[in-house]
Amino acid sequence: MSPALGSDQAVRSVLTRYGASKWEMAHGYTGPTRHLPARAGQALRGIPDTGAQLGSGSGMEMLNWVDPSGRGTVLPPLMRRLDGHWCSDHSAGNTWGFWCKKSAAEPGVHPLPRNRMPYHLQDPHFAIVALSVPGNGRSGVAFQASKAEENHVAELALSNNRPQARWIDADGQRVVLTSPQALAPHRPAVLTLSARPGQQSLRVDGEAVAAAAGVFAPSNFAQLLIGWGFRSYFPNEGFGGHVYGVITGRGSPAEHELALLERYLGTTAGLTLP
Repeated sequence: MSPALGSDQAVRSVLTRYGASKWEMAHGYTGPTRHLPARAGQALRGIPDTGAQLGSGSGMEMLNWVDPSGRGTVLPPLMRRLDGHWCSDHSAGNTWGFWCKKSAAEPGVHPLPRNRMPYHLQDPHFAIVALSVPGNGRSGVAFQASKAEENHVAELALSNNRPQARWIDADGQRVVLTSPQALAPHRPAVLTLSARPGQQSLRVDGEAVAAAAGVFAPSNFAQLLIGWGFRSYFPNEGFGGHVYGVITGRGSPAEHELALLERYLGTTAGLTLP
């Protein structure tokens, strides 16, 4: 964690309290193991989970398996260094991002798998993404919790550069929160979704910009994705920008806890939040 933040222990404490995962693109690697750190311009093949499960062997490691030589135009994200800060570059057309797959619960067969997701749609949960866009008119997924075979989802996305938090449950109920302001090109921003029964919110740079009061039907997740999505057996287009870091976990952090995590992720992109 950044020594400049001066609150490493406080950040670690919040991550631990909510069993939260954290991925920083600066830690990305380009080979089949973590022993080959990615350099600028190289394909990113994995991002270790440096959150609450660090060192436990049960973290939520993000992977990318795309082989451009064997899949036509599909591309992996590349490592970039923008204004001194490392990020994954998803701006090339048809870039597939990162994926973390866990066991799906199967009632009566495997109701509580050990290697499972930290939360499902009906549970209290939150996700924070530090990102930037290289231009105007960007739309697509930045972070997604979902199940590949189903349509239900919780995700952070952009719609014509405007931040969105989106939820769809197994019954088809939709909640979409949209920021009234679009992101400026080349300026990093921190987007946050949080949800619990009867309350959902979207924050941009630590400020609440939209809220709703949905109550979701049970809808289990089995995967997390960064920079794109995958639902109902098909890929979901990514937002086409740069990702600096992501945090997600189960629970409902207090305002000061969310703010602490948002400020931390902001530093990974060179952004100072109040």
